[in-house]
Amino acid sequence: MFCIIDFSRETDIWFLLSHGRYILNNGIPHIEMLTMHSNLKFVMQQPGFSIIMYLLYKYMGSIGIITFIGLINILIFFFLYKLCLLISSNNKYFSFLIASIIDLLLVLLFIIPRPQVISLLIFLILIYILEKYIRKESKIIFFLPILSLILINMHSAMWLMFFVLCMPYVVELGYYYFIKKDNRIKKLILIMIVSFIVGFINPYGYENMFYSINSYGINIINNNISEMNKVNIFSNKSMIQYNSCLFIILFLIQLFIIFFNRKKYTIHEYLLFFGLSLMAFMNLRNISIFLLCSFPFVIKPIIKKFKTVISIKIFAIFIVAILSFYIYNCINGAYILKDKKMNDILIYMNNNYSKNIKIFNYFDDGPYLEFNNYRAYIDTRAEVFIKKMNKKKDIFDEYMDVIMGIKDFDEFSKEYDFKVFIIEKDSILYKKLKNNHDYKIVYQNKYNSIFEKK
Repeated sequence: MFCIIDFSRETDIWFLLSHGRYILNNGIPHIEMLTMHSNLKFVMQQPGFSIIMYLLYKYMGSIGIITFIGLINILIFFFLYKLCLLISSNNKYFSFLIASIIDLLLVLLFIIPRPQVISLLIFLILIYILEKYIRKESKIIFFLPILSLILINMHSAMWLMFFVLCMPYVVELGYYYFIKKDNRIKKLILIMIVSFIVGFINPYGYENMFYSINSYGINIINNNISEMNKVNIFSNKSMIQYNSCLFIILFLIQLFIIFFNRKKYTIHEYLLFFGLSLMAFMNLRNISIFLLCSFPFVIKPIIKKFKTVISIKIFAIFIVAILSFYIYNCINGAYILKDKKMNDILIYMNNNYSKNIKIFNYFDDGPYLEFNNYRAYIDTRAEVFIKKMNKKKDIFDEYMDVIMGIKDFDEFSKEYDFKVFIIEKDSILYKKLKNNHDYKIVYQNKYNSIFEKK
């Protein structure tokens, strides 16, 4: 399935590679080290994942990264299948089909070279372990601290979510304790405490553990970063509109299934569905967790009823669809890691400018510049450019004011002493600079233009 992953849309991979390279050459950074800004306080939320990405890229190129993400996806599929088997009384064919459908949606929307793939795998394994535990397989619960340790060093921004996903099981086992005098809740809470303490084993200590509290819920990020947007089917951004429609359809289908099978769900299954639905409505990125950790439970009554013969027929149709996607992506070459927007821009810059030249760039173009040793003005690590995080300046606010034409561009340019401006075509800034005699276009491609000050 990983053959249909579209890596061409991914820009964050470049700053992850830069992070990994920096750690291996210089150690763990505490001051932001990739951009032109100085003395910005910095906490790297994905050091372990960045190192893995860089080593794979260094020794195997993009094939190494693609293969690694593909293997993680295979593990996600495997645990999805095992979870569906566990909750459906071993209905193999339909469990395989449901796991395939969920994984296909994840592949199309969320399985990309970002640390979230590790987070999703860990959350899925966590749910699988907790399901085993609630069915009285007690020894497996001791794996939770190991998962916590991996998550805090791979993707600390999602670490607290580990404990959020435990809470529905705490509630249900608490109910068993008062009704049936079942003592398993004590062991679960003890293991959760150990898992929390294990979280301190990371390069930044408590700062990494509470990274999400400081970096999320910031309005300017939520409003301008697509994955942080709320569900909005009327958005003018196609990606937000598409994901919102998909989620609402899935939500309504599941709500319909729950209504007609409401006596067949347990306390923790209800809590997972409604809690993760609320999170998905608040931030589009949470749709992935909703799909993994709620959908299998809601569909459980249908899995149990489905007949094997019908399952095989549907599965055959599904396989044909997967092969079609694979062939389409092979023809288009979309699974090759590349940056189409910036490749020839970078060639021109390497031939005409020094690496220390001051560059104004757009948000998405920063990581590729930085990976190629240029000092960008901004990149896709949005929270790094918020004063609450960097303790110095709200650079992201300033950037938004500049590209929207609110802040005077000449004053801004003088303040930073920019020499080169990489401007997106058809943007407000492009029209301004093109009609300004103080600036000239020295190079352009289909996506961007390079301006110089005369």
